[in-house]
Amino acid sequence: MKKYRLLFVGIIATLLTFSGCNQTSESVSNNSEHLSSNEVTSSLEESSISYIENPFEEVVMEGAKMELRQHVFRKGDFIRVFVYDCKPKDWVGIYAKGTEPGKKTSIVWEYVEQKEYIEFPVSKLSELGTYDVFLCANDGYIVLDKDEIRVNDDDTTDYCVRDASYNINNQNGVNQLSITITPSSLKELTYSLYWSYEGEKLEDYTPLKVFKSEGKETITIELNECIFMPENATGIDVYIDEGMSSSFFIEMDDTLKLPKSNYLYNFQVFSDIHIQDCFMNHYSHLNTALKEVLRFAGNSEAIFTVGDNTNRGQENDYILLNSIIDSVFKEDVVHPSIYFSLGNHEYMYTSSFDSAIEMFKKYTKVENTYYSVEIQGCKFIVLGSNVKTLEGSLDDKQINWLKEQLSQVDKEKPTFLFLHQPLYNTVSGSLPGQGWDGMRNVSNTIKDVLKDYPNAILFTGHTHWTLDSKQPALYGKGINASFVNAASVGYLWNDEDKEEPGSEGLFIEVYEDYILIKGREFVDKKWVSSAQFIFQITKNV
Repeated sequence: MKKYRLLFVGIIATLLTFSGCNQTSESVSNNSEHLSSNEVTSSLEESSISYIENPFEEVVMEGAKMELRQHVFRKGDFIRVFVYDCKPKDWVGIYAKGTEPGKKTSIVWEYVEQKEYIEFPVSKLSELGTYDVFLCANDGYIVLDKDEIRVNDDDTTDYCVRDASYNINNQNGVNQLSITITPSSLKELTYSLYWSYEGEKLEDYTPLKVFKSEGKETITIELNECIFMPENATGIDVYIDEGMSSSFFIEMDDTLKLPKSNYLYNFQVFSDIHIQDCFMNHYSHLNTALKEVLRFAGNSEAIFTVGDNTNRGQENDYILLNSIIDSVFKEDVVHPSIYFSLGNHEYMYTSSFDSAIEMFKKYTKVENTYYSVEIQGCKFIVLGSNVKTLEGSLDDKQINWLKEQLSQVDKEKPTFLFLHQPLYNTVSGSLPGQGWDGMRNVSNTIKDVLKDYPNAILFTGHTHWTLDSKQPALYGKGINASFVNAASVGYLWNDEDKEEPGSEGLFIEVYEDYILIKGREFVDKKWVSSAQFIFQITKNV
């Protein structure tokens, strides 16, 4: 949860504790926004149970997509978007960079109808720069496809960097990749680093890093520890999105490629889903995330949520949450089990803590707010706050239970733990000065309990900090436990303490010798390049 929404949701929950919201808070009421008549009627007149019993039934046509054959435009051009396998009420909209359907106003939009392509005049886009193009489903906000365009001025300068190189520093078996760039211009420019195959960026990965710099002085950028290089990458491209700039390709060796090891199993971690009928894009995000699991991890053992599954902990929220899950994980579809963790949004907006816990247990089908399961011979431990506070806490009984659970594990195998609030000064959002200290009162106690388990990984949420932020993971380096930020499926926050569009989660692959942690962006449907981690499994513990 985030501070601005905490105030808003607190007020709404006080006024409407057992009813649905009277309007969709993230739909823009401005007449220029795309809003279907069905959504207006539902959001203004119906309760949260009857709002959409199954919001995804027969909504999305699988395979619908769009294609842009040109991505850079100038004044006087037309933007032509080709569409394939779409329904008449699917629609294409162009948004300012960094916004998404259902939350901000589209600049222009048009229904697909029976058209082969849709054209928008560049003159409709008032400013130079980058824009996002979305294909959305059936008069709603489920994103089917997304691409990016740029509107340039008449600058034909090639600002390509003069030189670029890489360095890999290995300390105690941990790789640290850095990129050094020598600019060719004094002008302030935005640089983007992408994984690349022979000078062509990998389109299914987000940028490794985006930064601004001015002048010709050499720049060195350090990337996150433990990141690995995609198998189909041969290096890194340096892009400058201005003028007619060409990219600079840095060819790399295979040092950061994954070593061979026997694959064992996989699972996923989702956090801060925040389901409530007011937040239409939140359940669109969850729908997409679940479909991504079926797409990339059909043999997944489990999905673990890290709290804030609902936005208010009300019965209506849980009913909607389960209807979204059931719409994707149908009875005839092979799918993983879902194990839920307790978040502060499950209990802070309810009449009592005890009633909130009973509601949580009823709809998540767990016997307690802390429990463990065994998967493939490894222990998975779910923890949950014992008190009705934002920060949360674990009492002595739960901490002693945790010690007992850990005493049963094989220390040479991975142990996975899940807790909504992070421990202070571990991962992004919980770092000093970031304002989300998590369970600070018991942070040192839990760290002390985990210190003898170097193959233990604690996944946390709560802060919503993106996987592109500072220190999304803290690797224990075979000495201490490791800690990983699970970001948020609902909505994201960044290092500038501002909300950021998007939806993220983690795909975990367990091998005989290491654990892969792969960040996924669900709106863009891309792997998060800066959050592709390899944690070695420590032997002889």
